[in-house]
Amino acid sequence: MDNWFSSVWMNDEETVNKLAPDNLCRVDETGQTALIHAARRGYANLVPILISEAKIQDPEGKTALMHAITCSQIDIVQLLLCETQIQDFDGWSVCTLWLRRISARLIYCVNPS
Repeated sequence: MDNWFSSVWMNDEETVNKLAPDNLCRVDETGQTALIHAARRGYANLVPILISEAKIQDPEGKTALMHAITCSQIDIVQLLLCETQIQDFDGWSVCTLWLRRISARLIYCVNPS
């Protein structure tokens, strides 16, 4: 993993700021952007730096917002509402993913076994 993605993984805001001009919109070996990694980890401080990567989809068609929902990163969801109209490659919208996530939690609460 190169310095750009490592700095995002470590939530190193200073290095991300410094490297951003030459690295924004790159994808790693899994096809994910720095914003997707930050969203999955809940690094709200990095979202404003990486926001130009919004609406970029990974190889499954998922955006940073979709990953934030899947990982229950509510603070990030609020920062990425610009992505609400996008569907993944299976036709899942943000609303569908959100409802699926809530349903799974409710089912677990009712029947945790």
